[in-house]
Amino acid sequence: EGGISVSITPLNIDLDGGIWEFTVILDTHSIDLSQDLTQITTLKINEKIIFPDSWDGDPPGGHHRSGKLKFIIVEEFPTASFEINIKDLGGIASRRLTWQL
Repeated sequence: EGGISVSITPLNIDLDGGIWEFTVILDTHSIDLSQDLTQITTLKINEKIIFPDSWDGDPPGGHHRSGKLKFIIVEEFPTASFEINIKDLGGIASRRLTWQL
């Protein structure tokens, strides 16, 4: 959508808390990927919204970016559905990717 391919893969997901990591790959041939992913991305676990702690990857700019978004989870979840939401990327108001545990 919007000329940007978005791929997100969950890593290190633990319902007991800790650091949740997601590999993020953005590719485009027409748009500069200058957004700060820690500012436009959220993680929703069940109904709780969590903001990223850090981005470890390519700096803003260019047409291809990859890296890891890290979220610090301070509580336990007995079961969970979770969703990554990236806002205002490539003119798309919201991109939501959802997983069920």
